[in-house]
Amino acid sequence: MDRPLAADPAGTVPCNLCGNDDPAPFLNVRGDDVVRCRRCGLVYVSPRIGVEKILEQYDESYFLKPFGYDDYVRHRKYFERTFRRRLADIRKFVPAGRILDVGCAAGFFLNLAREQGYETAGVDVCETMVNYARGRLGLDVFHGRLEDLAQREGMTASFDVVTMFDALEHFPDPSAELGFANLLMKENGLLVVTTPNVAALLPRILRARWEQYKPREHLYYFTNATLKAILQKTGFRAVRLGAVSRDMKLEHVMKRISTHVPALEPLSTRLLRSEWLRGLSLNVNPGYMTIAFARRERGVSSATRSI
Repeated sequence: MDRPLAADPAGTVPCNLCGNDDPAPFLNVRGDDVVRCRRCGLVYVSPRIGVEKILEQYDESYFLKPFGYDDYVRHRKYFERTFRRRLADIRKFVPAGRILDVGCAAGFFLNLAREQGYETAGVDVCETMVNYARGRLGLDVFHGRLEDLAQREGMTASFDVVTMFDALEHFPDPSAELGFANLLMKENGLLVVTTPNVAALLPRILRARWEQYKPREHLYYFTNATLKAILQKTGFRAVRLGAVSRDMKLEHVMKRISTHVPALEPLSTRLLRSEWLRGLSLNVNPGYMTIAFARRERGVSSATRSI
């Protein structure tokens, strides 16, 4: 039976892609159940905490977690190296125009886009990050949810590009968020999404030990097939989809490897005594992060945008 997420703020939830409410067990991750829809194959967390509890996580401390962003602002240059590559790809599709970054954090991507001539805007639920983007970088960033931004006067059909980097898996209702993005985009606008791919080799090997299994944060785990399907459902057509790299400090890479291979921890500790090695940047493609470029082809009904 199809029912909106708003009707069930905590506990079990139906499939966000097809509405089926009879999932099969998939994994148990540190006490949380990850399930797979029997009808369409979408992998997601159910039961789970309520929407307000989910949103409460994204405060200043979230951007300081050792196995998360590990001080997002201090590591600005590494994020910017990744974002420059993504901007280069976006320019191939949309060489100029207006960009909205959903989950923009401190605004590093938007700052680079502005330097390259784009008009920019962002939205994020973390007040500390929004204040940094506004105060330190002078960016137009909205504090709140995409739903709130979509309801502001003059916002409909106003963006040429909407980006969602590492955001879709966090949303309590990704179909609704994509619906709001659709509403905000111009006809044939470009949507760019990055999200973990649960069908990649590493998650299949590591299973519950995969670092991307964070059931309190990552509520959905897409495959290329289910990502394409949810894009199509919300009015988009995927035009390019594949694994994507990102720049990371060697320190972060070694810590993550040591987590999965404890025997390497002594070597990692010795190497990271060198300040030069700790700050070394690597362009890493683990094969499990997907980037999708999709064109807006049609609008979506108000029922799709219900959260």
